Amino acid sequence: MEDKVMGVIRSLHTRSGLTLQELGVRMGYDPKIAEDRARRFLRSNDPRASELRRFARAMSVPVEALFVDQVDTIVDGPIV
Repeated sequence: MEDKVMGVIRSLHTRSGLTLQELGVRMGYDPKIAEDRARRFLRSNDPRASELRRFARAMSVPVEALFVDQVDTIVDGPIV
């Protein structure tokens, strides 16, 4: 069963339309490792708090928003 937080995270990433490379760069990783780090994060079932903060910042949402039950509660329109 998928963790609810990671389900929200994966949905936010999908809705954003960002590539893994773009997401990784937005998360603050060096472009040389950005795609790999973003892929690992999205596959994770137990991400570190620092990764959650990086992702929230990349998606321009408060980290608390990752702990809601549905993505629609967080975002009404496209993520920029």
